[in-house]
Amino acid sequence: RIGDHAVNLAEAAQRKIEDQLPFTDAAMEELDMMRREVDGMFENVIQALENSDIEAARRAFAHEERLNGMERQFRESHLTRLAAGDCNFYSGLTFVDCIYN
Repeated sequence: RIGDHAVNLAEAAQRKIEDQLPFTDAAMEELDMMRREVDGMFENVIQALENSDIEAARRAFAHEERLNGMERQFRESHLTRLAAGDCNFYSGLTFVDCIYN
């Protein structure tokens, strides 16, 4: 399943590059915020598995809640950018693919 998400993101990146789809600075920052949250989540998962650390596992669940909130928030931010004409429809589809994966 992790591999499936990684492949989906790689396909979105490939589409962005091949179709020369611009992302706004705000969209790129939002993706980076999600990446940092996922990095933290994986650190906690590995710590939980290696050390039988239940608190680290609980922290991983907290990361998931934050990621879900980010997804909702960034989807709204994207719609605002789209309505303002700051991004185009095709870039937006690719961005949404990224935040859902």
